[in-house]
Amino acid sequence: MIWIWRIWAAAAESFTKPQLFIPHYWKVEDMAVSFYIEDFTAAETLQRMDRTIGLPDGRKMIVIVRNGSPQCTVNEQLKERMKLAMVKRYNPATKALNLEKFHADPDLADIHSAQ
Repeated sequence: MIWIWRIWAAAAESFTKPQLFIPHYWKVEDMAVSFYIEDFTAAETLQRMDRTIGLPDGRKMIVIVRNGSPQCTVNEQLKERMKLAMVKRYNPATKALNLEKFHADPDLADIHSAQ
């Protein structure tokens, strides 16, 4: 996990303006770490860091960026929680449902958190 902090620090240095990216669905498999981020600019910055960070054994860290969405199983319990979150986001005056940053809703935080 310490290597992700090196990526994070290097990414922060390479941004022209301060910018934060939050890893979602953090997953460690063998020697690899995978996660999702929302910001396309941050993803591009991470991609530019491919093979620029040295590892203790002398090799360079490989950074792979792909377009995709996390997989999530939707069961009845999740459907109910999503409905409750949507009720809070519905504006009856405009008959609009605000789904901006829906995955970051506090009612769904344990599902859509950095793991």
